Amino acid sequence: MHSNENAMAKKKENKENFFIVIYNYAFKEIRRYKYTKTKLILLILFVLITLSVINFFVISYTPIKFLVPGYPDKETILISQITTYKLDSIQHELEIKNQYITNILRILKGDSLENYTNDTIIKDTNIDYKNLDMSISKNDSMLRHEVEQKEMFNINNTTNLTSNINLYQINFYPPVKGVVSNTFAPLRGHYGIDIVSKPNTAVSAAYDGTVIGTSWSLEAGYTIQIQHFNNVVTVYKHLSGIIVKQGDRIKTGQPIAFVGNTGELSSGTHLHFEMWYGGKPLNPADFISFNQ
Repeated sequence: MHSNENAMAKKKENKENFFIVIYNYAFKEIRRYKYTKTKLILLILFVLITLSVINFFVISYTPIKFLVPGYPDKETILISQITTYKLDSIQHELEIKNQYITNILRILKGDSLENYTNDTIIKDTNIDYKNLDMSISKNDSMLRHEVEQKEMFNINNTTNLTSNINLYQINFYPPVKGVVSNTFAPLRGHYGIDIVSKPNTAVSAAYDGTVIGTSWSLEAGYTIQIQHFNNVVTVYKHLSGIIVKQGDRIKTGQPIAFVGNTGELSSGTHLHFEMWYGGKPLNPADFISFNQ
């Protein structure tokens, strides 16, 4: 008895229905569609899923998404991207500042920078300033006296130079060979020259000296400063990579970096090269031939 009732209920559930299209004026049957309750439910689900997928792709990959309430507009997204880029730049600048401060503290403690790699210097920034011994040692006093006598590493001193050397008699080595695209123009704030060269061309040191700074900035990109004899300093900007570190002793013609296009002030692959003497900018083209 129960099996008969179940069979009848199942047959009733799967009972076929018809959807008929009739021509209104002639009462003529045009089309007849046969369906069951199960097929109707499946058709409705299929239509809903299809509409949801189409709606997702239309809103996600077309400008219509900017019309959806709560979705950020193009300007907001652009500002967010710029802010992220600037925060990354600031973080990089802070790491460089921390490296510089760490180097100074190690010097004050009597440590040698040659015993540390760049990674060690950058990571080891948790220094106890309260317990730092700031007393002047005998060696430090002798060094201070020697520096004061010779005025070493003083790139801001513009008077009383240590010696009247003739720079024109010095054989400076060209950092790169190429075409000078932008000349020396201190009146408009261009304190060096721009030399166009192939990307990742090796940049060489112009003369013997010591690396006094390796840094990265938003405007100049990767930069190197080298201290030479008698207050002569050379600067190399917009580099794609640096292969020396602060404190390294450099020989004339030694590779120190690679030509690049880093920094907002760079409009193409080139090297921006500066020469300073006693804190005053010089025209590098007066002392070095950059022609290929």
